[in-house]
Amino acid sequence: MSERIGLAFLGTNDYGPAFYTWHGDRITPEPTKYVQSAVQEAFDLDRFFVAMTEEARTQNGDALADQMELEPLSIPQSSGEEQFWNVFDALAGAVPSGADLTIDVTHGFRSLPVVGLSIAVYLQASSHAEVERIVYGEYSGENQEAPLRDLTPFLSLIEWSVAARQLLRDGSAEALAALMDEIQGTAYRTGAEVKPKHAQTAAGQLESLTDALSVVQPQDVGGSGASSLTGALQKVQSDVERVPQLRPLAVLLEKIRDRLAPMEASSLFGEEGFRAQAEMMKFFLETGQLQQAVTLAREALVSFQSI
Repeated sequence: MSERIGLAFLGTNDYGPAFYTWHGDRITPEPTKYVQSAVQEAFDLDRFFVAMTEEARTQNGDALADQMELEPLSIPQSSGEEQFWNVFDALAGAVPSGADLTIDVTHGFRSLPVVGLSIAVYLQASSHAEVERIVYGEYSGENQEAPLRDLTPFLSLIEWSVAARQLLRDGSAEALAALMDEIQGTAYRTGAEVKPKHAQTAAGQLESLTDALSVVQPQDVGGSGASSLTGALQKVQSDVERVPQLRPLAVLLEKIRDRLAPMEASSLFGEEGFRAQAEMMKFFLETGQLQQAVTLAREALVSFQSI
């Protein structure tokens, strides 16, 4: 079983006590000054690393240690680039391989929440750890209820960014299709109230089309491939409007249509077909697929000379 690890920051403020809550339920019967102890209680973590400067340790570290079992991580006081990397090394190096990670950014001072997010992205991308959740305690006043806000869904924006770049720069839809497929599959497995209806179909057709492009099969692209994908993208627009997890796809739909729709042709021969193949070659050049561009250009030239 994976170790459940907490990672948080501690500052020098005189924190006020609050009733921290999770999904509307109070985590502890009494208010606490330290959100870290509430996070520990809420998620039953095996180990909890808390990053703090020496000043923060003096101001709050000992008091927090009286409330919970923690492992302090010393970080530098200043905020230059070298210090950022020192913080990164300290935090990323503390997380054991294979851990399920909960990150609390409530008391991250200045740029530290960004460092925390960067660490989450790095550890997950490198398969070193799985980010289970990122939380923020929304303090609104002494002895008031302070909900722990779940920021984890915004981590997926990084995955969408990588997938979009892979498609638009490298010509591969593998990552984007996987995201779309996972969102629809998860919605049905968990019984979500609002479920995508067309995301998996569009994902499959998008990946099939870019796969056909990568092995230079213009007949599969220009024939039913591009036209089927255009129709699927029109349908998936309704999913994007209804399902929050698919909203990052909204800004990509038009770009995908603009890039791939001109490749449609009823026949590869004749003016329409050669224009479609020219669009495919343009796509190859834009995505660095030079060998594919040369191969298709040679085949198109042979076809042109034979008619």
